[in-house]
Amino acid sequence: MHQLSNWPVWAELIRFTTDFGCEDHMNQINSIITVVCIQLALVISGCTPSQTVARTDARHGKALFAEKCAECHGSGGLGAGPASLGPGQRAPALTLLSARNGGEFPRDYVMGVIDGYERRNHPPAAMPEFGAGDLGPVILVEKDDLATPIPADLLALASYLQSIQE
Repeated sequence: MHQLSNWPVWAELIRFTTDFGCEDHMNQINSIITVVCIQLALVISGCTPSQTVARTDARHGKALFAEKCAECHGSGGLGAGPASLGPGQRAPALTLLSARNGGEFPRDYVMGVIDGYERRNHPPAAMPEFGAGDLGPVILVEKDDLATPIPADLLALASYLQSIQE
């Protein structure tokens, strides 16, 4: 009589078939086990979350600008978009932000206006508060030894606006 051990059932089956000279059955079982392991590995690899790289470059910002901002600010940021702020009013040109700030691009201020945090000089209903929507995954940006979480799309928009300064 064949002694059972603490081996898994499939291992006992392999041992049983080899003890009785069933090499063909053992080869079939090995093939089945191999196929099952490969399928299991494929299933597990498909279940792992994919890592997407958050884009903060000016090129991505340009696409976002065309989608979210050009309606009012125009495709080149000159304030000549088809949407109006009211009779005789245009959205401000965004190509002169650096010139109005002593030649330095006011990145933090610009991101605050886009986000909705900084609205001192804007009529409340004139510009949508984009921070209330989805501005992409959050990235930690280090400045002065402090890490600040900033949405990737907000950084991309600021990068694009910085790239169109005159």
